[in-house]
Amino acid sequence: MTGKVVEEGEEEGTQSTDPPSIRQKTEQIAKSQMSPTALSNQSSSNTTYHQHNFRQSLSIKAKLQKTQIEFVNSYKSNKSNLCMSFNLVGSKLSRELKTLIDRLKPVVFVYNFRDENPARIDRFLDVSATLKTERKCEFLTFWFRWDHDWEGDGIEDWEPVTYILKENEVIDIQTRVHWNIVRWLTDDPILEGKERAIIYFSKHGHAPYMQVQSNIGWLRSAFNKTKTGYATPDFLDVMDERDQYVNITKYAVIENREPPATSRAMTGVRILGKKFFAKCYKKPNSS
Repeated sequence: MTGKVVEEGEEEGTQSTDPPSIRQKTEQIAKSQMSPTALSNQSSSNTTYHQHNFRQSLSIKAKLQKTQIEFVNSYKSNKSNLCMSFNLVGSKLSRELKTLIDRLKPVVFVYNFRDENPARIDRFLDVSATLKTERKCEFLTFWFRWDHDWEGDGIEDWEPVTYILKENEVIDIQTRVHWNIVRWLTDDPILEGKERAIIYFSKHGHAPYMQVQSNIGWLRSAFNKTKTGYATPDFLDVMDERDQYVNITKYAVIENREPPATSRAMTGVRILGKKFFAKCYKKPNSS
């Protein structure tokens, strides 16, 4: 009696009622005609084939694990090098900012309300500085902060004084006065030494002015155009009342701090439908 063939999915001991297929008959005939040695060789061949595939799978898995480890180590190394580069750049900028602060810290004058009893000096709360690089120029901005803008309004006021440097040389000094940004070096301002700004902060909104020796730049433009509005008479008043201002000789500078992003010193304000104060300096054409 011949042995039965169990189909895939059919449990042993269950009698199949379907007639054998042609494939099943062919396999039965082939097996009956094979010698025990051939059957043994076939089994050995199948075992060798599976062992080869198993070893190959282990080899591929080992290579994948090695590649993964190499990738992770490479990522960690590159990340470490990148962090180190950023730290070096940040450290260099920090040292450069400190050097420039010591070199260009403005000489400042604020108004002394002598008619009040007791007399009151309109002194700022603190000063901070930031350094930004764009193309070939550096922009060093000192931010002077008061707890009010105009007297009694209670609005925090940040007033910028910006030095623009190219190849370590001061090529402009700019301040933001009322409705416009003023480029001072065109008017030959009086400086401390050869490059340190001397700033007078107006009693009206702390607009920062410099004493000049000519009027070929912003002043001529101010007299010829009405867009500067209050800046022109305010500037003339400040220059006439310089003896009413006192020099703040000692003040610390906080590094790498500027007004909050939500401050109007950064967002600007709208006057008669136009937006002002959104920028604290103008880039030179050559930059």
